[in-house]
Amino acid sequence: MDTLHVTETTWRGLPAWRIAGRERTAVVTAIGGHLAAFTDLAATLNPLWEPTWPAADPATVRPGPACTWGDGPEASLLAGIAGSNLCIPIFGGPPAGSGLPVHGDAGVSRWTRADAPADAFIATLRTPQSGLAIERRLRLDGQTLELSTSVRHERSGAYDLDWCEHTTLGGAFLDGAEIDAGIDAAWTPDHDPLPGDIRRFAGRLQRIAPAQALALPASGDPPVGDVLAGRVTAGRWQARNQRLGWVLDARWDPSEFPWLTLWTQHRERSGPPWNGRERTRGMELSTRPFPEPRSYAGADGGFQGRPVLCRIPAGTAVTKTLQLRWSRI
Repeated sequence: MDTLHVTETTWRGLPAWRIAGRERTAVVTAIGGHLAAFTDLAATLNPLWEPTWPAADPATVRPGPACTWGDGPEASLLAGIAGSNLCIPIFGGPPAGSGLPVHGDAGVSRWTRADAPADAFIATLRTPQSGLAIERRLRLDGQTLELSTSVRHERSGAYDLDWCEHTTLGGAFLDGAEIDAGIDAAWTPDHDPLPGDIRRFAGRLQRIAPAQALALPASGDPPVGDVLAGRVTAGRWQARNQRLGWVLDARWDPSEFPWLTLWTQHRERSGPPWNGRERTRGMELSTRPFPEPRSYAGADGGFQGRPVLCRIPAGTAVTKTLQLRWSRI
């Protein structure tokens, strides 16, 4: 592993840490603990999504008609979101009365840098509402980044939660990118399109072939947006841009994340802060197939032969790891 050089910096005006190794650099935000960038040392190209709207501390955001980030429960998350964000203890909208933001409180809370060996960067958080102790540990080894997240539940009884490493690709890297992944099928959500939704695929819980599900709209295609659940058979995905000469590879243990949720947003959302501009692809390692209620779950509590939640026994910690490799073709 590389010896790391860590400096305080800002990312889109918010506090962050820059973590440099021998060949690659990462940026982790202090608010949300997002992996905001993964680049070569010159930072010539970041494959991870950088929203076009202005950023703000989520604690200062008050959703409403005049709010830059919208009038819904997602506004606080959108104010500081970047790159690969951690969704815990929920993946999707908050349960009624929970007071949680979209995707949980880990993604809007302020993290603390912890003491670490020379080859690691560690940030920690005790989630203010869900009461979980979380550690994000990042290491670099040449062109490879290893991001391990540990979650400890210290209250009585088992804790059932959602856990998603919501890695989102964006920017110039998406134009002409081709994506492959270790999934054998994907499914549409178990609900009809909402007013204004423009889906690529019709029907509820319709099975979609992997090549169709993974395909990206071309830059000039009409607006479209959808979320699909990919069933993982091998813990890998790859995004390759032959024109730019870069490839991003992801690896993980499929027993830790049995679902790869595919989020396509191609200038389809017209309200603030999207304003019909954003073009993204989420490659989201998840313990749950869809960011919505579990109406799709079977009598055994699973879906299509895979579990749909993560259970953490009281007083124990669970660790899940994502590896990313950013290399020249």
